[in-house]
Amino acid sequence: MTTSQSYGNRLLVALSNSPSAVSLVRTVANNLADPEQTHITLMHYLLPVGWEHGGDDSPEAEAQRVRIEKVARQNEEYAEEKEERYFDRARQILEEAGVPTTQIKTNTRWDSMDAAHAVLDELRNGSYSAVVIGQHHHNLLDSLLGTSMADFLQKHVQNSIAIWAVPQPQP
Repeated sequence: MTTSQSYGNRLLVALSNSPSAVSLVRTVANNLADPEQTHITLMHYLLPVGWEHGGDDSPEAEAQRVRIEKVARQNEEYAEEKEERYFDRARQILEEAGVPTTQIKTNTRWDSMDAAHAVLDELRNGSYSAVVIGQHHHNLLDSLLGTSMADFLQKHVQNSIAIWAVPQPQP
């Protein structure tokens, strides 16, 4: 692992909706070179909700669509509540480490095809010195094909932004 100073003071931290997100933020907080001068954006990607209409206007089809939309809305609301809990806990950890509240921002994206592209889009739109991601355990094929998020980002940002892939705890 590179020293925390080499990551600069403008960090994009990509969070998942899992307990490993809290572990990731703790690792970041414990390795900040100068918390008072660090600006952090906590980002989470939500899958977009697709509302496809199949063209069947029968009352049964309409009732089925209404039921599906209701469940989808409930699932989306649950995901957003869960995300807020992780954002709140992440903010608390960073504040306890000395990062000023005004220097912690949150960002939810759903306008990209997947999480890796959402991170890449945010990197291109922001001014970051590094991106912090969870290093998920991939199989040998993923390693050979270079299909991890770290590999994807490295391919697209090359050496313009540091990529800090933090090992995630085993479940």
